[in-house]
Amino acid sequence: MHKRPLHNVLTVLGMMAVFCLGWWVWYVLNGSEAAEQRAVRTAETYVDTTYPEMELVVTDVTYLSLYDAKYYVLFASPSHVEAELWVRVTRAGDVVDDNIGDATNVSRSLDRRDAFD
Repeated sequence: MHKRPLHNVLTVLGMMAVFCLGWWVWYVLNGSEAAEQRAVRTAETYVDTTYPEMELVVTDVTYLSLYDAKYYVLFASPSHVEAELWVRVTRAGDVVDDNIGDATNVSRSLDRRDAFD
């Protein structure tokens, strides 16, 4: 019945290799839910400890796999529509940087506008 057992074993190994390669490509291109949640938790902790005076909540998470294999977590202020902050986090959960320069300028302009209200 099994005239070529080596051929059968190699076929199964090849099929497993193709499956694993496909899964890995899918993971690289789409990220994973666990990595996204880890990135959001890390970004929330980072924002809470680094900028405690700013009231920010997570509004969006973007993963740009081909450009930069990192998660971009967008924070926005519920009270000021224009105030937003991007935090860039790796899949492992390490904060790379943020765009606080832009957010600080928006925050300062909003503080000046509130002073006149």
